[in-house]
Amino acid sequence: MAFRGRYDYSLDAKNRVNLPPKFRAQLSDGLVVSIGFDPCLAIYTHEGFDAIQETALAGVNPISEKYRAITRRFNNYAFEADLDAAGRIMLRPVLLEYAGIDRSVRITGCKDYIEIWNPEAWQAAQDGTDILEVVGSLGDTA
Repeated sequence: MAFRGRYDYSLDAKNRVNLPPKFRAQLSDGLVVSIGFDPCLAIYTHEGFDAIQETALAGVNPISEKYRAITRRFNNYAFEADLDAAGRIMLRPVLLEYAGIDRSVRITGCKDYIEIWNPEAWQAAQDGTDILEVVGSLGDTA
């Protein structure tokens, strides 16, 4: 089942955030929270995190500088977590700082993973993005 939709929540005093009820069943066996590829956080199932990391490392010499850089990028800011009884996870201060998250968050489903954004940063990333133009360019080879 894919993660879909957009939801607005707030952090509580302990830096916990609710995850949308529709996402919780897929994360019931635990999850990985990491920095995203944009100025946001990314939440993966354990399998999803391992799969994207393996894809990034495919064909890279395991003793190369590039391999070490990719491995560090994925793992230095990745933290395993479990949902509490209320469907919340705690976000570590280093992650909140990376994403510029203070209190309000925008949670977005991104098919295989979830993103958590500062709502203003999310809006800035969307401004000027014409989805029809993006979809139309998918066939471009340039």
